[in-house]
Amino acid sequence: MSGTSVTNLGTGGSAYNAVLKNNPTISTSDKVVGTGAIGLSSSSSQYVQIPAFTAGSTGFSVAFWCKYLPGSVSPARIFDFGNGASSDNIIFSIYGSTLNKFSLGVYKGSTAAYNIQKSFGSPVDDGIWRHSVWTIDTAGNWNYFLNGVRNMSVSAVGTFNTISRTTNYLGKSNFPGDPYFNGAIDEFFLFQSALTPMQVQTLYQEGKNKPSHLMLSTFLSIRFSVIIT
Repeated sequence: MSGTSVTNLGTGGSAYNAVLKNNPTISTSDKVVGTGAIGLSSSSSQYVQIPAFTAGSTGFSVAFWCKYLPGSVSPARIFDFGNGASSDNIIFSIYGSTLNKFSLGVYKGSTAAYNIQKSFGSPVDDGIWRHSVWTIDTAGNWNYFLNGVRNMSVSAVGTFNTISRTTNYLGKSNFPGDPYFNGAIDEFFLFQSALTPMQVQTLYQEGKNKPSHLMLSTFLSIRFSVIIT
């Protein structure tokens, strides 16, 4: 990163550099991969903005490390990609009064077309780093992996519209009034394909055990990892 710009380490180069908003913190000690992680405070309305991108028809995966801190509130977004509120959104949020669930949502135009909620097993606002991967294949099958292990699999849920999305956030919702994310994010990937279980496991193991660049360039679309230079 340099100043408020977070460099995209995937394909597309600087066209997909992200921008830090409202002064998120960078921790060089509390991180998973690289030399730092982005800390976001909900009370300071901190978030990261990603440039416009078009999700293709070849599948979709998002992978990231994150930790939720006390003070987190449902339905705070890990990410919300769209064109405003109720406008082709792709959403990952924590959910529930005890923050023990995750919610995956897709809008098609202004219609909330698909939404799946599932339990993490226990509340997650405990400051522990967890690895998440959400995949959607071309047939509309959804999978969610937690720490490298498949936590959810639902067949023929549906896909999203293949259009450009211009208001894309980490830690912020496109819907006014929703809470901001309270915690930290590291090693965020967006892929234009549905990762296989083996690829998910590779991401988890290499991110967990090796402080180095990951070798998945064949599948990579956008990647943000804080490497302080």
